[in-house]
Amino acid sequence: MRLNAVAKGDLLARDYLYKREGSENWWLRLQPSRAMLRMFNVRAVNRSLGTPIRAEAEAIAAQEIALHRVRLHYVRSKREGAISLVTAPFRFEPGRRHELPDGSSVVATNDTLIYLDQSGTVLRVSIGSRGHHFRVS
Repeated sequence: MRLNAVAKGDLLARDYLYKREGSENWWLRLQPSRAMLRMFNVRAVNRSLGTPIRAEAEAIAAQEIALHRVRLHYVRSKREGAISLVTAPFRFEPGRRHELPDGSSVVATNDTLIYLDQSGTVLRVSIGSRGHHFRVS
């Protein structure tokens, strides 16, 4: 197994693809740092990409490598003090039902918003945390 860094010390130029002895296929190896393990709870990746063609392997692994690089950049920037985490306040206080101007309402928990119409029928549910919600239905 051989992993090459294109420019020594440049985390973003690292080659995460390699060929394992006894296999024609390209493999992907992503090794998170201790800081990445703590911040993102990610595991090491070491798997076959199922193709002997490097261009195909790069395309298959592109999204995983990009996410890994973003995490590396975030960890490095946070360590250097270039990034600080700011927690947004709750839009709706958890543990309550909030009436909206149009007569509908929202039931809020720490990580969920349940939107109800005037009759109490669920309109949609948003799941997220601390003001960052994602629409589910």
